[in-house]
Amino acid sequence: MYAYKTLHSAFQCSSLKGSGHFLVSALNEMIHIAYTLRIFTLPRGCSLEVENDEILIHTREGVFAYTRPSHQDEDEHIIQTRLFNLKKSIIENCLFGVDINPNSCEITKLRLWIELLKYSFYLFDEQGKPTDALETLPNIDINIKCGNSLISNFPLDSNLSIGQTRSFAQNLKTSIQNYKDSVKLYKEGMGEKAKILQDIQSVKSLITSYLAEQNPLNAKLRESLKEFIQIYGDESFDIRSEFGMAMLRLAREKRYRFTPTLTSLEPMAMDARGEKLLEVIQESYEAIESLRSSESFEWRFEFPEVLDEEGNFMGFDCVIGNPPYIKEGGNKELFVLTKHLRTYQGKMDIWYHFAGKALELLKPKGELSFIATNNWTTNAGAEKLRNILLEETRFISLMDFGSYMVFDSASIQTMIMRFKKENSPKEYCFDYRKIIAEKPTESNRIALLEKKEFEGNFYFDAKIEKEKLVGKLLNFSSFDSIFEQVLENDVLFLEEDEIAQGIVYPQENINKNSLAKLGGKFQIGQGIQKLSNKEKDTLKLSKEELELLKPIYETSEVMKYFTIPQNQYWVIYTDSRFKKPNSMDKYPKLKKHLDRFKEVITSDNKPYGLHRARDQRFFTGSPRIIALRKCVTEPIFSYVDFDCYVSATFYIIKTDRFDSKFLTGFLNSSFVRFWLKYRGKMQGNNYQVDKEPLMNIPIPKIDSKNKKTADKIIALVEKILEQKEQDPQAPTQKLESQIDSLVYKLYNLTDEEIAIIENKE
Repeated sequence: MYAYKTLHSAFQCSSLKGSGHFLVSALNEMIHIAYTLRIFTLPRGCSLEVENDEILIHTREGVFAYTRPSHQDEDEHIIQTRLFNLKKSIIENCLFGVDINPNSCEITKLRLWIELLKYSFYLFDEQGKPTDALETLPNIDINIKCGNSLISNFPLDSNLSIGQTRSFAQNLKTSIQNYKDSVKLYKEGMGEKAKILQDIQSVKSLITSYLAEQNPLNAKLRESLKEFIQIYGDESFDIRSEFGMAMLRLAREKRYRFTPTLTSLEPMAMDARGEKLLEVIQESYEAIESLRSSESFEWRFEFPEVLDEEGNFMGFDCVIGNPPYIKEGGNKELFVLTKHLRTYQGKMDIWYHFAGKALELLKPKGELSFIATNNWTTNAGAEKLRNILLEETRFISLMDFGSYMVFDSASIQTMIMRFKKENSPKEYCFDYRKIIAEKPTESNRIALLEKKEFEGNFYFDAKIEKEKLVGKLLNFSSFDSIFEQVLENDVLFLEEDEIAQGIVYPQENINKNSLAKLGGKFQIGQGIQKLSNKEKDTLKLSKEELELLKPIYETSEVMKYFTIPQNQYWVIYTDSRFKKPNSMDKYPKLKKHLDRFKEVITSDNKPYGLHRARDQRFFTGSPRIIALRKCVTEPIFSYVDFDCYVSATFYIIKTDRFDSKFLTGFLNSSFVRFWLKYRGKMQGNNYQVDKEPLMNIPIPKIDSKNKKTADKIIALVEKILEQKEQDPQAPTQKLESQIDSLVYKLYNLTDEEIAIIENKE
């Protein structure tokens, strides 16, 4: 509620993305807050509420509707004028938005303008009689800016007056005040609009120049220029070029004039030192000029409302939005200019950058609230974002909609999140809510938002322990006591070099897109880098060529515990050595086969290499465990002791520290299923068994005290494998149940804890 009490002075709300809905909703919510706090009042007998993000006023006669009044003290006229003035004040002083899409910006401006137009009121003449004229609408478009809000050249904490004279500081203070006054005049529609905008732009350009002058590149330019002139003289620059004239002016401004070594203006022949200095000078100069004319969005001075008298950036009270959800894979060009941002890392989503930028824009104690994808808590590409949020904010609430799709137009699982920018305690609790129903409905969503008890909704006070969570996945459940009990045992974890993802094809077979490029002589499903047994035989390959073919297994063959040894497909296993055009000359039939599909092979190792070949030790040799990445009902871990290549649909575990049969039984247990559900990575109600969740599973250390228990698990796994070898569909639930009991024993779990696991997993 603090937002409104500073409404007319320092409350600013910035929406980073959208078409105005967030700002309009914020506007109406702020009206409602003012009414609730009795800062904004209505005539007696009237009430105000927000319904579907719209203001709804009830009067004695019914729902409020404004018509041309007969006198100024009519209740309807009072309501209309008060609402207009309050909305105008909020829109002018409190709401700001930025979007990269010009159309979105125009729609936002229009929606805010319509909000005011709805409450525009009739004016009265000097005799107090109503006229046909409506109150003039102000210019409210200036608070909505178009630009790439992630890309800025000037840091928010840039100090404009560092190293400057007192006169400069005074002039700067005057410029900042002129900037604020001009923006205010523009909003009120006072003065010539074009002239005011010109004044605003001139002040912004002046501030840009101040900041550009302080850039480290300037110091580099001046030092290099000074050294160059000391050796070659200032007239060695060819003044017939724009660059030469600029350097000559700069040299003389800085009094770097020395006796020139040349009297001619012809370009001189320089030694290597001179060439290097000239290269540094030119690069620095061009970078600074680019800085001055950059189309980046400069939060540092775009909104004078958040600048103090000295021109320092104070920040916003809150930032809200629905940022874009775009993953880096397949959209790398969008991330080229953002690699310097502190939230950048591989396998990320671009909305992580928006969250990081939002935190920078907030003032201390300010709040961030986004609706965005819910997998950032466990996504490997969000580790930097998680650490920033843990270290720089206090979690207020996470409302996870689970598998309920909030947006009709996008099949994305989302959550609403709120964070407060402050130095939070090492340990604290926050409001955590999640829809866990398998088939959630609109009622689940409404109940979640209102925090009402509802079947399929889960509420509890989640605990943040910063020291334990930095660098880790974030999983919140009411079963932390069980997990803490487990971690008190002597446990080990799989290491990074013991886990590998399966291979990534450049193009495994022909699909609709590749068929459109290749033409009608091919058919969908025809093998490219992956061949069926029939396609393999048809090629009539030589012995050397057959050595490049490796048996690859599909999800139909990789089952819980057991993998069927007979494969149906083969992969042309070509690594980065096959990037050269002549690398397949020794394999003419395979070369001819792959050459037919050159147009659609997109591998980084093209023309002939797999997109991502792996260390083949994970596919051959000693026993391994194949883990299916995406599992619907339960995680699937399969024991293999023969050559078994798999695609990126799987992860492979190969370790000498654990017996593979023991590990197979352990990983397929009810406990691990329970752990992965509440401490792993879920996509709605589906398990996502990626590398990081695998590395976080606590595995009991086997010693003399528990070796017999581990041996019993191994013996049971051997029985399961024997039965599956005879019949892959053989029922082995009784044996698996015995393994579950032995795993519970390894962790010293109580009957009560076991009952919780059995009921919840």
